[in-house]
Amino acid sequence: MRKYWYIGVGGFFGSIARVLLRSIPHHGNLPVNTLFINVVGCFLLAAVLTAMVESSAFHLHLRMGLATGLIGAFTTFSSVCKETATLLSRGDTATAFFYIALSLLMGLAAVYCGVVAADRFVARIRARRGGDGGVEQPEEEGEWLE
Repeated sequence: MRKYWYIGVGGFFGSIARVLLRSIPHHGNLPVNTLFINVVGCFLLAAVLTAMVESSAFHLHLRMGLATGLIGAFTTFSSVCKETATLLSRGDTATAFFYIALSLLMGLAAVYCGVVAADRFVARIRARRGGDGGVEQPEEEGEWLE
């Protein structure tokens, strides 16, 4: 039951952050707010999950709260689809396909950068603390996965 609280609290803050960022005015047909939100979300999801898996020090509920709750509520694939459909219905086909291509390419690049950044971050922590990074290991195998 506790994992649902983590997911719910994360989702609450992630959805509010998305609404606030989407409300920033922009000019032109390209939905840059949603593009920005999703690219940032791709980076954060890759970085957070990589760091958490690499360090093995985060409880499954916390991972779920951050990944599924916070970042899952922050990003929005359905908005990308809706905005693309709107662009297509207006006859702005070039912008629609550019938006899809840009979303995919920037999202993949952000994931790569997030993984690299998290790997470097964890490596620095391990180097400072010696070997294992000073990470507390679970007493029993699978304890963190309950």
